[in-house]
Amino acid sequence: MENQAYRFGYVHGAFAGDGCLFTNETTNHGTIRCQDEVIVKTVHSYAPPEYGLKLKKKTTTDLFEVRTTKGAEVDEIRLSYPIDESSIDNPDYCRGWLAGMFDTDGSFDGQTVRFCQKKLEQREILKQALDMLGYDFAAEPEGIRVRGIGSRLQVLTEIRPQVHRKVRNYLDHSWRGTAKVHRVESLGEREVTSLATDPAQTYIVDGFCAHDVRQLTLC
Repeated sequence: MENQAYRFGYVHGAFAGDGCLFTNETTNHGTIRCQDEVIVKTVHSYAPPEYGLKLKKKTTTDLFEVRTTKGAEVDEIRLSYPIDESSIDNPDYCRGWLAGMFDTDGSFDGQTVRFCQKKLEQREILKQALDMLGYDFAAEPEGIRVRGIGSRLQVLTEIRPQVHRKVRNYLDHSWRGTAKVHRVESLGEREVTSLATDPAQTYIVDGFCAHDVRQLTLC
């Protein structure tokens, strides 16, 4: 759900992944500069008004940019930038933060979801957010890797990153494999529900893709 907490988290995650906050004698501004226009547009639309962010068109380096309009807004971002306990305990904030971090500093090659972050402070926030949402992950020298096919599918589905080129392998890829049935338990007669989604006809259950049933015939 893209509520206020999710949007706030996305802005902070994007700044944590690829943003800069400058405050010195000659420079006083905050900026995100990247090759994906959708990131800066999303940050601009999600950020609260007090951040005073504005968009810039393509620069000479073929990058897109969103930045503060004046130095005062840097303090607004800096003051709200650290994650407090109320934020990290909010699942929607964590999903937004992970989406912003993934869009600016994450990767997916069709098999592995990885947050490519070396900064110790950001790595710790990554771990907290992933743990809060129940994702299985492993810390590596180059960043944090999400483990397990189910977790990979679940994290990409639930955090909803904006940069589609990064998740194209996820959208186009089909996972095939086998799973061992450990036991079968009889639960007796119960009411069941047939789900149908449109247009994907697929939904996520406990991290697994399930293809819905358009017409069910009981014999």
